[in-house]
Amino acid sequence: MKINWDERGIKPLPLHYRAILKQAIFEGKRQEKITNDYEMSLSFVSEDEILELNNMYRGKKSVTDVLSFEDDVVICLDAAIKQAEEYGHSLERELAFLAVHGFLHLLGYDHETKEDEDIMIKKQEEILTKVGLTR
Repeated sequence: MKINWDERGIKPLPLHYRAILKQAIFEGKRQEKITNDYEMSLSFVSEDEILELNNMYRGKKSVTDVLSFEDDVVICLDAAIKQAEEYGHSLERELAFLAVHGFLHLLGYDHETKEDEDIMIKKQEEILTKVGLTR
């Protein structure tokens, strides 16, 4: 599995964050029994950029924490920082959660219904727990 990194418009993330996020995505790949080669991008952007993307692709004029496009997961670092503080856990855990959330969207999971949301939440928690990133 190959993960391409894109940190445009933000201060670069510490290298150990990459290792944590990669571990979480690889665990998701393992749990989903994906055996073929898989390539995706993790992009980290500012609030301004995620606002523009959210408006352009979803018609929503608001900042969001994560968006998924075909093979790209786009994470708003500013939103992740705020949410980590709000939820009382580490930034590493929040970024891993958002990366796994976006990865599951790439695989076709969604949370449009309560049942689908419950499935997705369970999968996210299993993956994060397995890599030691509990709340």
